[in-house]
Amino acid sequence: MLCCVVMYRHPLCKLWTKTKRRIVLDLSFPSCRSVNDGIPKDTFLYIPFHLNLPQFLDFVNLILSKGPGSFLYKKDL
Repeated sequence: MLCCVVMYRHPLCKLWTKTKRRIVLDLSFPSCRSVNDGIPKDTFLYIPFHLNLPQFLDFVNLILSKGPGSFLYKKDL
């Protein structure tokens, strides 16, 4: 039996750092044929869940409620 795998190259698959090049693996590319398409979005360990992320206006209201002189930090996980 012959098995063929078609690989797609994402346009941003390589990034340069200060000293070397590193590979970025985008598991959500290409659309409708990606690795992430096989992962259920509404369950975790077979337990149903619903995730609500903050909206843009939530951040606007938070910043306005804290007032001038407050600090805002961003952290990537």
